[in-house]
Amino acid sequence: MDVEQFKDDVREGRITVDRLIELIVTLQRELQTAKQRIADLERQLGGSPTEKLSQPFSVRAEEQRQESRGKKRRKRKPSRGGRTTTAEKVAQADADRESLSGGLAESRLLAVAHAAGVAVGERPGGARGL
Repeated sequence: MDVEQFKDDVREGRITVDRLIELIVTLQRELQTAKQRIADLERQLGGSPTEKLSQPFSVRAEEQRQESRGKKRRKRKPSRGGRTTTAEKVAQADADRESLSGGLAESRLLAVAHAAGVAVGERPGGARGL
């Protein structure tokens, strides 16, 4: 029931004094029952539900932060990001060619070039090599 409507009903006499007294008595009983239930539950828990802690939470949290600050973290090895540029690929191929040029290694280079469909002395894309 709306409080303002209830007040208006009392002022205009639509609710009798006996009904008001009955309502007050009922609410007092409900309040007493609720207080008794709360007291019983607090006894079962063994104390007040808002028991103070020996040390504030913020102090414990700060101590944990201080402890973790002293620990060293492993640094990751920086990895290469992005694609390998064509210039880097050509430089790597030249380095490989120089390391393989000589005797049996050169025949291996020719076999790999033939399998890749690249003519010896050419770079991929048709550019002439050194």
